[in-house]
Amino acid sequence: MASRLPWGLPTRVGAVRYFRDADVTRHLLTIEERAKKAPIGTDAYLYNEAGDLCVAADREFDARRYFGRSIDSFLDSGRFDVACAVARKILRHYPDVVRARCTIAWIAIGRGIRPEMAQALREYTGAARECGMDRPLVRELGWMADVVGDRDVLFEIGEWLLDVGAAREADRVFGRAFWNPPDLTAVDSMWAAVVDFAKRDAWLAENGHKLGEYTLPADAPELLALD
Repeated sequence: MASRLPWGLPTRVGAVRYFRDADVTRHLLTIEERAKKAPIGTDAYLYNEAGDLCVAADREFDARRYFGRSIDSFLDSGRFDVACAVARKILRHYPDVVRARCTIAWIAIGRGIRPEMAQALREYTGAARECGMDRPLVRELGWMADVVGDRDVLFEIGEWLLDVGAAREADRVFGRAFWNPPDLTAVDSMWAAVVDFAKRDAWLAENGHKLGEYTLPADAPELLALD
């Protein structure tokens, strides 16, 4: 039987990991406080820093949520290319994250470049279907169809909706493609619509759950008491 240390940890390796987690939690709390006081847009860099810290500490759940907050802040401040770069970084670390592909698809829609839009939408749709996220996918594609102004892309969205059995929504999208495609010719209007849709509460993470605010782990008080 392994000898136990005085504070109840079974091994010295476990003790090192425990104290390391305490240091990470303290650092995250500091970043949170700095982010609250940071000017608009600057907090995005702090959340990105927190995400990197969580990746290094093997805290995937927290990393994904911090990167998500960084993306939202970059979107709010109009830093769309940087938001896209953070989304791609998420995929490098965690290739199964559907939300990151959704982000990239929305930003591609804002740019309005047909090949980029089509590729990003295909990647997002494929990833969502692989994860069994058909219902949130139908809702998201419906929102995208309300913004996309390219008829060919609208037809593709309609076909994807048919593939997941959403015939009524597909008919609506085909109707827009034929008779009433969205007219968001003003750049400001387009990006305002993209940010509005991309940040809706129903913009879901994996398993259909909302991405909430970052919360400390349940043992945070005990970790913070280890001075």
